[in-house]
Amino acid sequence: MAMSGLGDRILRAKAKLFGTAAQEIPVPFEVYCECGGRAAGIRRVSYQVADCSDCGRMLYVLPVNPYPATRRVPSEVATGGFAGRAAAAVRELAGDSSAGGVGGGAASGKRSAESGGVGREAVSGSGKPGRRAAVSLPSGVPVLSAPAVPTVPAGAQVPQVAAQPVQQQAVQALPVLPQVSLAVRLRRIFSPVRLLVTASLLLLCLTVWWMVQQRRQDVARRVWRQQQDAVQQAMQAGDLSQLTASLERVVEAAGILGRRDTEALRAESLLRQCRAVNHLSQLDLVSSLQQLADENRLTDERVTAEVRGLVFVFEAGLKPLADNGGVLELDLPLQAGVWRVRILTEAQSLRQLQSAAPQRPILFAAALRAGRVDQPAGSLQLLLDDSSVVVLTEAVTAGAAGYSAADASVAELLRQQEQSLGLSTAGVGGAGEAESEPGGAKP
Repeated sequence: MAMSGLGDRILRAKAKLFGTAAQEIPVPFEVYCECGGRAAGIRRVSYQVADCSDCGRMLYVLPVNPYPATRRVPSEVATGGFAGRAAAAVRELAGDSSAGGVGGGAASGKRSAESGGVGREAVSGSGKPGRRAAVSLPSGVPVLSAPAVPTVPAGAQVPQVAAQPVQQQAVQALPVLPQVSLAVRLRRIFSPVRLLVTASLLLLCLTVWWMVQQRRQDVARRVWRQQQDAVQQAMQAGDLSQLTASLERVVEAAGILGRRDTEALRAESLLRQCRAVNHLSQLDLVSSLQQLADENRLTDERVTAEVRGLVFVFEAGLKPLADNGGVLELDLPLQAGVWRVRILTEAQSLRQLQSAAPQRPILFAAALRAGRVDQPAGSLQLLLDDSSVVVLTEAVTAGAAGYSAADASVAELLRQQEQSLGLSTAGVGGAGEAESEPGGAKP
């Protein structure tokens, strides 16, 4: 018997040490039926249904408690990690009565039996009418029993007591959750390990971003230098398509490098000039407006639909309106039948050139935005798209617009417009102008 008891303790200690107590340590149960019979056995990992030894009723039996013991609910499962399991195994080997939780499995079965069927659940498991199944609570669960009824001796007179309503309240044990302070929560969230890992990831991301930026800038510098020769060759050959493609790469490289100097602005201006002359409209504007006037269809909507988006090259002087000095009118003698055609703009670059030389004509390209019919004045007002206005400053773009670069007056006009807009490198580069001219400079 001693060896058998020692062997059982060794097996129980092994199960508790390796965390398999819920599966290996047998926990007995004993459930009493309403008829007075009982059902006994060993609890399983899952629930089971036992039969009453007298009447054969089905009794529901709870499974083994797989959780560590608490103050109210005992269990064979040790708590506290490996250290807790090791301590429970040592106590089991030493024969400590508290090693198996609070009372162990046998005591839990006895308490269930002593409960007198309290806590039994009406479950029709057998399919027969009137059958109810008793519930066996896990070991250590407190069971509420009805108060004892005092016995009255035979022959004694029972005093007549008025019946008083009694309100029965179900007693429910609420779990008490520990209150965690804000400081403890912050320490758990922002632990030193998490902060170190976050800082490492942030440093890694910044390093990768810096390497990518350096790579892009190196490529942009190389493109800026290489495309200068391509721009010069395209300008000498008068190839606008090749010139546009080279300037697009130059302007993109300038944007990556963050350059806003004279060279970058000049390349951007030349690119806008190339795009404008590549999209010049071939429509005869005056004839189109004359046709609308002859058909008596002059409305704001029809005029706008007729001229919107059309790109033209204008060479004319500018004069501010008398009633609105911020609006400039092109000094062009345009007439569509009895209607006078007026072209208006508020472009900043044109106002800058007009203020610098009011009497000098300006050569520029722009797209029309809208049209308005002024019936009282008998005029048609065409509004330019101010964002599309680009002043011509290069001979190659002026030549594509129909102006000869060999004409001295055209060459002088282009030079003056370039200086007025601050795109000339004559006063900036000095002696090193030929070396520092970017793509888009004149050959």
